[in-house]
Amino acid sequence: MKVAILYSHFPHYREAVFKSLLSHKEIEFQIFTGSISDLNGIKCISDHQISVLKTKKFGNFYIQSGFLRILCNEKYDAIILLGDWKILSYWFYAIAAKIFSVKVLFWTHGWLRRRSFIHRFITNSFYSLADVLLVYGSRARNIGMSQGFDGNRIAVIYNSLDTEKQIAQIPYLKKTTSSEKFFLSLGRLTPELDLMLMLQAMKNLKDNYNQIITLKVVGDGPCRDELEAYAKKNSLKVNFLGAIYDESKLAMLIYSAKAVIAPGKAGLIVMHSLIYGTPVITHNNFDQQMPEAEALVDEFSNGFFRQGNISSLVETLKFWWVKDYEPLIRLKGFDIIMNKYTPTSQVRYISRVISEVCKK
Repeated sequence: MKVAILYSHFPHYREAVFKSLLSHKEIEFQIFTGSISDLNGIKCISDHQISVLKTKKFGNFYIQSGFLRILCNEKYDAIILLGDWKILSYWFYAIAAKIFSVKVLFWTHGWLRRRSFIHRFITNSFYSLADVLLVYGSRARNIGMSQGFDGNRIAVIYNSLDTEKQIAQIPYLKKTTSSEKFFLSLGRLTPELDLMLMLQAMKNLKDNYNQIITLKVVGDGPCRDELEAYAKKNSLKVNFLGAIYDESKLAMLIYSAKAVIAPGKAGLIVMHSLIYGTPVITHNNFDQQMPEAEALVDEFSNGFFRQGNISSLVETLKFWWVKDYEPLIRLKGFDIIMNKYTPTSQVRYISRVISEVCKK
């Protein structure tokens, strides 16, 4: 069985699952990514096993050329396209694949929330081109079914990071003891991260409760100057560390933190935090969340607060600042990731769906 995967770019966090797919023993995967080297601040990489297609950006839209010739010459059983309707070429490739009797799958977030009629119409029209949608969470599947999509055409594959590399860090982390107490923020410093809400909560704690907490910030972006100025003006203990990609350094920070804070949205950071047994503080409005927030299933892994509510965030911060880590907290978070959110699990889900759809 032969399957092509098309992505608009090669984000660094896809490396582990792509390599797992390429080493699959029963399905021959060929992966094609775009020529974009940086996407909205996301680090993109390259690999000699992965082919590059010329990709051009026009505003919010993309055109990725060169695959039609490959589709005509290769005998694919299925193609998997990144499920983003703004990549205009993928509409064409999906239709062409159907003409050649090649099964079409979309790898996508799916439905994160209920949207306007126009947005739903465009998105659902695009999704209708696929034989199966590969989505990151059960919530996306449920929303899709509520909009009339056949549940048999929506498969949950979850998401993953490089858990093998992360697990290798754990023995070293357990030997390390740190008396420093701090919360941690990881992510590009954009309005979507909403880190200003965290700084305002820290100011509230200082002014109203005389409680000083420390925040370490990993990441860079357009909001950094504003955040640094606010922290300095209000004498807040915030340490801006810039962008860090070294997993050993990230692992130490995450493992040592009281909790990881994600005031805006919690996506990949959920997996990155829970693998090291560190809880995640984020808001409870799942219409404005990422699919990975579904992994925050119990009191051991999450600290939910009301979205945009400083007082609610303050109470959550006060709780986790004084809470002692029990071994059960770390174990619960680790188990959540290892049960569903690993490259091995994701490849298993994907290959199972391909086998089933190609039999039809």
